[in-house]
Amino acid sequence: MPPTPIIVLEIDDNSPLDASPFTCDPSMWSLKHDLNLATRTGAEVFRRLHDVADAGRFRGYPERTTRETFELFDGFVDASEVTWLSAAEIDRDRSWMPTDLGHGEIHRTLKAVFETIEVVAKHWGSDRVRIVFAFV
Repeated sequence: MPPTPIIVLEIDDNSPLDASPFTCDPSMWSLKHDLNLATRTGAEVFRRLHDVADAGRFRGYPERTTRETFELFDGFVDASEVTWLSAAEIDRDRSWMPTDLGHGEIHRTLKAVFETIEVVAKHWGSDRVRIVFAFV
């Protein structure tokens, strides 16, 4: 079975709108225990997302990330195995998302994750929302 992605959603809900994104501490929503992405489909979707969005390059942690994100990933992966994408980057090209997503649990979960990112980005801006993830 492919490695399972650990995913968090970071939201820049504390920076003033006239400031650069993520100048203040972001909020973090952990999806580690809330989503069942420990399946082949979930791992493959996140691998394809990673490959398409940033040519498979791991970026490490974002420059300003939450302490909770570090603590969640620490012990599972090295910083060089962590990557992140803004909602704007995710929205550019959806070729990584299977078009045949059915109604099974993992398919609904994947749809819910990316729809949540879209909704949060509508409220704070697509450059102020990002997912941080690694494969464990």
